[in-house]
Formats: sequence, C-alpha cells, structure tokens
Amino acid sequence: MQALQITDGRDSLWQWDTGVRIKVYGCTEIDQMHFITPAGTISKELSDNECDIPDSALQTAGLLKMYAFDRKETGGVTKCDFLLEVKNRPKPADYIDPPDEYDNLEE
Repeated sequence: MQALQITDGRDSLWQWDTGVRIKVYGCTEIDQMHFITPAGTISKELSDNECDIPDSALQTAGLLKMYAFDRKETGGVTKCDFLLEVKNRPKPADYIDPPDEYDNLEE
C-alpha cells in the first residue's frame, strides 16, 4: 500500500507552514519528489524515501499534488502520486519568504 506520512506526527498541514518533512511508504525505486504548485513545479531529492516539503509549496491553501519519481538513464518514471490538503490560514507577520525553489522546466 502506498502512503505518505508527515514525519513529525501531525496529521494536517497549514498554509505558511515551514520545515515539514515527509516519508513515502510502499513506493519503491524512487529518488525524487515533484511538488506541483500554482507557481510551478519544485523537485526535491529523496533520501531513504524522505524529503522536506518546500516552504514555497505551502504558500497556497488547497490540495498539494506530489509525484514520487524514479530517474532512469532512459528517462524517468512516475511511480506514485499523492495529495495532501493544505488548510487556509492568514500569513504570519514574521513569515520570511523562501528563496526561489521552482524548477526551470525550459532548461
């Protein structure tokens, strides 16, 4: 069974959260996670099927779509996909915008 877990034990995400780590279960031979956001795609390398959710991916409330990806010499293969709900909340006054994390798919 394919599953995604937030590693600190919480069961929900909120808009403007930072430092959130996830782990993928039941999806083998993956080395990258692709996060689909309204502003573009962000890729993160997986280590032991874990990675951080980019802070930029948590700036918009709604459903966050993610793809577990296996890069191969002959191209790449999407192995699993996941959805996480990001709940709406006001932007905290002390929130610091993260650096640009979006992939340039043109290159």
